[in-house]
Amino acid sequence: MKSILVTGGNGFIGQNVVSHLVGKCQVRVSLRNQNATFERISDDKVFDRVIVGELSVHTDWSQALSDIDVVIHLAGRAHVSRDTAESPIDEFRKVNRDASVNLLRQAAKQNVSRFVFVSSIGVNGNTTLPGSPFSEHSVPNPIEAYAISKFEAEQCLIEEASKLDVELVIVRPPLVYGPTAPGNLNKLLKLVKYCPILPFGLVNNQKSFISITNLVDFLDVCSFHPLAANECFLIADDEVVSTKELTEILATSCNKKVCNLPIPVWIMTKVANVTGKKAIANQLFNNLVIDNAKAKKLLGWQPQFSMKSGLPLN
Repeated sequence: MKSILVTGGNGFIGQNVVSHLVGKCQVRVSLRNQNATFERISDDKVFDRVIVGELSVHTDWSQALSDIDVVIHLAGRAHVSRDTAESPIDEFRKVNRDASVNLLRQAAKQNVSRFVFVSSIGVNGNTTLPGSPFSEHSVPNPIEAYAISKFEAEQCLIEEASKLDVELVIVRPPLVYGPTAPGNLNKLLKLVKYCPILPFGLVNNQKSFISITNLVDFLDVCSFHPLAANECFLIADDEVVSTKELTEILATSCNKKVCNLPIPVWIMTKVANVTGKKAIANQLFNNLVIDNAKAKKLLGWQPQFSMKSGLPLN
């Protein structure tokens, strides 16, 4: 039975990964401190816990990596809404790029065979043109500091993995949804719950998302499939939805009804720009579509769940 180290295992994605893998392989979770909780993992799931402290180029991974075959690297510095760092991009680089390279180097010394790095679709950019979805052939165009740090991490990891003879798998997911998902989708869910009248009636954009169940299943495949080695995958559900459809799906998930008023998108965009909410407007109104054909063709993977199938979101 193979052994897997999941970094960031007490996060939303991490807990779902751990819960999925326990029983299939030996699972170890690295934690920053003793206070980590696992409310999304049932008590009958048995896995090891190792405290490694804050992620940096100085983090000692020796205990966490002992007798490990595969690393799924989820830990990192995520989006910060009110970032107080003097240089946010430098902080992102220290954790998402430099600390990841440190982990890979130590993993190689411990004879880890495969390193699965969970990156971000933001590496490709924030917007797709109609009829031109992002694919593995798309030229990277990271815009935000977080995405830039992830792209730089990818480049450094590719170079190091080739030197160290470690199989590297890079996964770029879009926004992940599922029960108790944090982040922007959770904010939109709260809006739907408490504001039955919304202005998205004319928002007919196209957005790709991925179910936490589909993402976890794909990370499982990437951990063991021989053809995943040294590949990059853009991953998403098969369906695309508009912001209008998304609010309706969210409303259904929590037994609410929502009325979307037909407000012109250009008006909402202008208001957002004036009020300093341009980034939010881009997320709500722009297209971001992902072609997941490579994962299907090369690995035989198929997404099992869709947002429209009624998977609970709250």
